[in-house]
Amino acid sequence: MQKYNFDETVDRIATNSIKWTVQSGEFIPLWVADMDFAVADEIKEALLKRASFGAYGYPKTPDEFYEAEILWWKKRHDTNISREWIQRVTGVIPSLSCIIKTFTKPGESVIIQTPVYNHFHIAIENNGANILKNELILENGSYVVDYENFEELAKREDTKLFILCNPHNPVGKCFTRIELEKLGDICLKHNVLVVSDEIHRDIVYTGHNYTPYLSIKEAFANNSITCTAPSKTFNLAGLKAAAMIIPNKEIFKQVQKAVEQNEVGMINVFGIEGFIAAYQYGDEWLEQLLVYLEKNIKFLIEYFKKELPLVKVHKPEATYLVWVDISAYYKEVESLQNDLFEKSRVIVNDGFNYSENSKGFLRINVATSRVILEEGLKRIVSYFKNNNL
Repeated sequence: MQKYNFDETVDRIATNSIKWTVQSGEFIPLWVADMDFAVADEIKEALLKRASFGAYGYPKTPDEFYEAEILWWKKRHDTNISREWIQRVTGVIPSLSCIIKTFTKPGESVIIQTPVYNHFHIAIENNGANILKNELILENGSYVVDYENFEELAKREDTKLFILCNPHNPVGKCFTRIELEKLGDICLKHNVLVVSDEIHRDIVYTGHNYTPYLSIKEAFANNSITCTAPSKTFNLAGLKAAAMIIPNKEIFKQVQKAVEQNEVGMINVFGIEGFIAAYQYGDEWLEQLLVYLEKNIKFLIEYFKKELPLVKVHKPEATYLVWVDISAYYKEVESLQNDLFEKSRVIVNDGFNYSENSKGFLRINVATSRVILEEGLKRIVSYFKNNNL
């Protein structure tokens, strides 16, 4: 039975939404990685119940918070984690900043796999570390790892961290167990700590599997920090509630100290309630969401095939972000994102935000109603037909 209607999206204009508050005037936003859907009923009810108390002082994080995280790992990903591995935090990016500050000195280096989420670049640079880019290789329509280059970077004396993005934003790749084993073995060999951003772990499509990095083998778990949150899965980014999973006791102590020093460990009262409700009761909503998102992705692929047949859509294995190669129609402009907005009033993310080698690519967010998505695609197609053909 279909309980949720994802064709009915929340009107987010005038709600202080980053995604929807760009400037005055009509536009279609298919950019920031959050969803336009109302959350699961149980989450909304939990937040309303907490709001009704009328007092919002400093919160204590209850046992239910940790129990919810443990429950979700087990029931959704068949992975056992322990209470003492969990460090609460306000978000994945604050987590990354704490980790980089703790495990690198100014001038030391961090590996990332580009094209990758632009805030990885920002977090590394803001904390005085150097970026080492292991560029993913586009091969027969899929992105694969350049292991030879990865090991060259890992064996450098100044390399201290590898930030893995799995599932990967923006290319939508779920790394296989074999791929993760190869990367992990290299990191163990050269004493490189693995930081695995797995915030998109629950948005995985038919025929593909997400493998938690820490589940592969004990040595990997003990040389890793996994960053998670319900924010992408359940549209809760504004609640600022996340967790780090750190099996190694010594690494845990160092991270815990950094979280305290940077004061990013106190989750607000609503973040706690949303986190618990999502992981306790969100399964049905998530299952129905995944069906809807797959249909939106199929619609996007067919739409481009019909209207701009030279476009290459990299069908995502995971995430609700679609990586689109528009280079066959690409007109050199300073910012394709800005030009699209100014001329067609649609907002997507420019490929070069994620790698200098990704000009002519767009990242399109399909986590919206079909009506909004279709209108956005019409505007993208119109832009290229009017300006490039």
